[in-house]
Amino acid sequence: MTPIEATLVAVAGLCAGTINTVVGSGTLITFPVLLALGYQPVVANASNSIGLIPGGVTGSI
Repeated sequence: MTPIEATLVAVAGLCAGTINTVVGSGTLITFPVLLALGYQPVVANASNSIGLIPGGVTGSI
């Protein structure tokens, strides 16, 4: 993973976490970004699901 790709994933994750806390649809940002970076759909889905768990927990608190 290049630094640009890592930055893109991090920015998408932060945006998705914020959106997910407010309305719960952060997957609409992260999943397409992971697919665009060339990840397999199953890997992107699993990564997306696991990655948004901390945002959900934080939003609940």
